[in-house]
Amino acid sequence: MNYELQPGEETDIEVRDLPQLITFALSARRREYHAMPLVKVTEEYVGFSLEINSVRWIRSETDSKGGTVDHYEVDVTWSPGGDQSGSRMSVTYPYSREEATAHVYMIA
Repeated sequence: MNYELQPGEETDIEVRDLPQLITFALSARRREYHAMPLVKVTEEYVGFSLEINSVRWIRSETDSKGGTVDHYEVDVTWSPGGDQSGSRMSVTYPYSREEATAHVYMIA
């Protein structure tokens, strides 16, 4: 499954009927240099586990203002816990230092 994470937003994903591999798409306007986003698991509860498998640069493109936008993908796998279990993942964007959060959870 693919989900997009935008700076400053929180995304909630109920994964009970989803595959255990989730891909997040990220886009960030480049400033002076190329830098990867910082992705980390910030919380796990009731036995739920979230693992970050990879963070990879996909491509760059020029936007309508003549700036460069970098596109990334983050692959994560999850394993279930008890009822109402979940994890939070945060992404810090490399240029703006803004954050996005994904709350991945399962309700039995």
